[in-house]
Amino acid sequence: MIIGDGFIARSFKIYDNKYDIIYASGVPNIFGYSEDGCKREKKKLRSIILNNRSLRLVYFSSCGIYDKNNLNNYFYHKLKMEKFIKDISDNYIIFRLPIVVGKGSNNNSLCQYLFNCIVKGKSFDLWNDAYRYLIDIDDVFEIIKFVLDNNYFNNEIVNISSSKKIKVLDIVSMLESFLNKKSNYRLCNKVSCYDINIDKLKRVVTESVIYKKRYAECVLEKYYKS
Repeated sequence: MIIGDGFIARSFKIYDNKYDIIYASGVPNIFGYSEDGCKREKKKLRSIILNNRSLRLVYFSSCGIYDKNNLNNYFYHKLKMEKFIKDISDNYIIFRLPIVVGKGSNNNSLCQYLFNCIVKGKSFDLWNDAYRYLIDIDDVFEIIKFVLDNNYFNNEIVNISSSKKIKVLDIVSMLESFLNKKSNYRLCNKVSCYDINIDKLKRVVTESVIYKKRYAECVLEKYYKS
């Protein structure tokens, strides 16, 4: 069963007839946050969990919660939903994801937002000391499919992320190179840097391209160079 019709939901369409609930709905990102949206998600989650006790719930949270200096209402909401699921469900897995990159990604996702700004010549603020983790939607699917098929991490929270962070300034530089166009940004003296522990994932997924040193750069090349 798939709940949602967005970018991640479409990537997991083969699970529509499987014995899992892929919950890829709710508040989409920090730009889409609203109190009403959060209330609707909680109500929806409660109904789905209570009416499908025999099915395993797969919920997508965010690795952004580790950026303790830049937490906002969206990330607090994700933490509340994680606790809510743990309190009322005994059959779940919560996957915390970094920035997911792929065809059809939300225009407000970081990479797509930066790409659109450069294409349109739109000005934007850029933090001079900000880092992010990227992951290819194809790798998200393959890793999570492997985890679900082998019944790993039942009733646990697990980070599904690349192992190397990339500076947002470097993301912008790569996009500029792909487009052969300079961006119009205002550099801000702000910091956003955090670590994501993926030791739990590495214990079961021992080999993956996401562990490679230049993984983030390869993901950007895959989806934006052409």
